[in-house]
Amino acid sequence: MNLDQRWSVAGEATLQITSQDLALGMAKVEAELALHTCRHCNFEMSDRYHFDCPECGHEQPPVSSCRSCSGELRPEVVRYVASGPRGGTVTKMLAGVTCQRCAVSAVEHHQLLELDALARSSDQALHFLPELGIHTPLLLEVLVDAEVSGPGEPSEVVKQSGGLSVRVGSPSALFAAALELVTEQNAGDLFSATLQVTPGPPYSAPDRRQLQLLISQLQVELDAPLACWSASVAVSEDTPIDPVLTEQLSSWASDRDRTALALYNDIVRNKPPGRFSSCFRLLELVLQRRLEEEIAAARDAPAPNVDFQLLVRSCSMSLSDKLSRQVRSMPAPPLETLQRLWLTMRPGLAFDESKVYDVIASFRRLYADWAAAEQSLVLPWEEPDFDGCVPPILGLISAILEQ
Repeated sequence: MNLDQRWSVAGEATLQITSQDLALGMAKVEAELALHTCRHCNFEMSDRYHFDCPECGHEQPPVSSCRSCSGELRPEVVRYVASGPRGGTVTKMLAGVTCQRCAVSAVEHHQLLELDALARSSDQALHFLPELGIHTPLLLEVLVDAEVSGPGEPSEVVKQSGGLSVRVGSPSALFAAALELVTEQNAGDLFSATLQVTPGPPYSAPDRRQLQLLISQLQVELDAPLACWSASVAVSEDTPIDPVLTEQLSSWASDRDRTALALYNDIVRNKPPGRFSSCFRLLELVLQRRLEEEIAAARDAPAPNVDFQLLVRSCSMSLSDKLSRQVRSMPAPPLETLQRLWLTMRPGLAFDESKVYDVIASFRRLYADWAAAEQSLVLPWEEPDFDGCVPPILGLISAILEQ
């Protein structure tokens, strides 16, 4: 399996539920099956995504169990298919759960009404590309960072050849109707044009060669590369210069040699090998020096509840384990920043704090593999959103230094 096959913006579905299944009672919405309660005071919460209890303030996600048998629920990636009266369908990956003891599955209720409404207005098979766009047999349409439709700018740029057409311009009516289902970003912040490709996927090898040519012609006319992910579009005008992080690094006693600050300056200037690689180098350096600070403190002031040898061995832990250990030791873990990272690394999948550290480490490995591999005519919207990860990684580093 090559890298572009292994990378999936929506993950692999473990279960399919249709709007008809819900109507016939063959499946449930999650609120009917799942009970989410605080680990501390047993307060019932509306969903699994609370980072703290609104009743007692306990800072941990809730425990989820089956309402009928109190048994454990298995998380699912649900392929939800809504059908409309005009023959159209809308398919999107959603979160869900299964109680194996009760033999009942459920899908989260978020977005179900909107997906059903979109299906009623469609006569095509519409699929979502999370944080990217939509596609039907007739059209693929994704977010793109492009200067069109503004004062002194073209209203659109179109290139055609070999039965294929690519267009950058204002979103279609269908895309506009689907935008809030496409992204978990604030849709109001995405004043974005779209890239439209007709017909829709799949694309053969000859199609891909032709699309590469058309995209290159678009970029020449636009005088800019095409960035297609929601996070990249949302932050494309932002500078990576962060005065808070700059001050934290400048005054950090453990960076007397200024190695961390130099790495941050490399990120600001986008010095090779690039911001993504430099961000992870900075993250690893900060985690390592925080551990060294702990070791020095434990050596100078031994405490009965600290295993000094275990602390020393922690220096050889993996990035995932070091990050998990550091974040979970914080009085106020930066869960919102971790959720932003998850959104760029695993778009379309429900945030899972227990897995996010492994996901961050594996995404770095994916970047190295992606750069080294022979990529077979990969199109811009098929590449992982490496650029979109930079701001939340810097935010995570800042949160670690703040403690």
